[in-house]
Amino acid sequence: MDHANTIVAEMQQKADKFEKENDDLKRKIEKVQDPFERERIIRDELLMQKPGEVIVQVPTQTPAEEVFPSETTSNGSSLPSSSVENMNVFQKIGAWFIGLFHKK
Repeated sequence: MDHANTIVAEMQQKADKFEKENDDLKRKIEKVQDPFERERIIRDELLMQKPGEVIVQVPTQTPAEEVFPSETTSNGSSLPSSSVENMNVFQKIGAWFIGLFHKK
């Protein structure tokens, strides 16, 4: 009888696991029914665009030091690395563009 109880317990664990997976899949199905979520997936994950649109991808994991290693001010002095860390994303993009088009 102990062996039968073990088998029943294993089957119950498997049934619970499948029920949880089924619930997760149902939530995912409900989520993708939302038109805003669909558009997010299409744009962010598949990198597709509407006719006439242009996609601009901004690197999110590249530190400013790698893109523009010698951060300098207008007078040519170097910026401390802490000021680069405190830059917002727009300032980092600006620094990247300056470094890209700056002639040395």
